[in-house]
Amino acid sequence: MDILLRKEGALRGLLFGGILLAVNILLIYYTAYIAQVPGVFFVVSFIGSFVVQIGLALLFTASLRKKIGGYWTLKQATSGLFVMLFVTYLISSVGRWVFSNYIDQATVQKANTETLAIQRKALQSTHRSEADIQSTLEATQKSMNEGDTLSIGRVIQNLLISVILIFAIAAILGALFKREPPLLRQVPDDAEL
Repeated sequence: MDILLRKEGALRGLLFGGILLAVNILLIYYTAYIAQVPGVFFVVSFIGSFVVQIGLALLFTASLRKKIGGYWTLKQATSGLFVMLFVTYLISSVGRWVFSNYIDQATVQKANTETLAIQRKALQSTHRSEADIQSTLEATQKSMNEGDTLSIGRVIQNLLISVILIFAIAAILGALFKREPPLLRQVPDDAEL
């Protein structure tokens, strides 16, 4: 059962990761070519980044439990969900990195530029000082630049942090979706019915 659970988790992780990758690429194109109004940008980004991910995680979790018969222990749920979420993370992260560095670098750069412009508009609408706006934009730019540089140490650090977070999320989802098999009462052979 555990092997089936991990296999099904990996298959759902491939699908989940592919969907998240497609959503992330669509968000990059939206940011680069469509987004203008800060409020709309933040709503679309929130829906694409969080609501879709949480909704799909819940959907794939329920699907995984149903696929293995509808019952699983906390340990089974956590291990199956960990495999699913880890595969999802790998597909989504590696796919985004390949897209950003090899497929369409110009659109990613334009999206970063537009993100800074939208952030500037949002900060100006709150009547912040120009010095405060500039320091916030510099911090955002620095964060974007750090994401461009790749080192072995940074990759390992990010992977370890992600594994810990994925395990925590798998444990939470496992606890929420845990459904123990029903206990059947053993009746002795010589008992009267």
